[in-house]
Amino acid sequence: TKNITLYHAPWLSTPVLTGFFHPCIAIPDTQMPQTQLSFIFTHELIHYKRRDLYYKWLIQAVRCIHWFNPFLHLLEKEVNKACELSCDETVIHALGSRERKAYGDTLLLCARPRQTSGHSINQSVSSVMLTENAAQLKERLGAIMNDQKKSKKTIFSTAAATVCLCICFPLLGTYAAPAASTQA
Repeated sequence: TKNITLYHAPWLSTPVLTGFFHPCIAIPDTQMPQTQLSFIFTHELIHYKRRDLYYKWLIQAVRCIHWFNPFLHLLEKEVNKACELSCDETVIHALGSRERKAYGDTLLLCARPRQTSGHSINQSVSSVMLTENAAQLKERLGAIMNDQKKSKKTIFSTAAATVCLCICFPLLGTYAAPAASTQA
């Protein structure tokens, strides 16, 4: 229901969703085919719809307070990775293998370093980028090309294991706790 502004930035290397109160999508100032633009806009709008920027800002605020905790650095990386993989999964959900390959090619195109006229951007934490680093890109491309529907057996097994863990662990904790003495 909200309009999102689109910017062309000659110094930008990858498309990005940024802006806390007034979100906008910024894309590099290069010629791109319509299909690639469609993939890019779909990906960035999914980030917007899921409010990924707010999660990233929350993680950054917690990291500022607990700057000494190395686990928060790992948490930040995992949140970023989960956001990107989730977006990719949503984008490719209705795509065939040819379109998935085209989406993967779009990710590779956006990850390729570009020569600019001496300008560079520090990809800040206040943005959601289409690509991050080589290892994450490789994982994302693998997930895109190997996306398979989960069988009913897998879904049932996962649900049963989750219910079992949620019920069994509290019961085990109850019986493992020392009994409270009732001295008067």
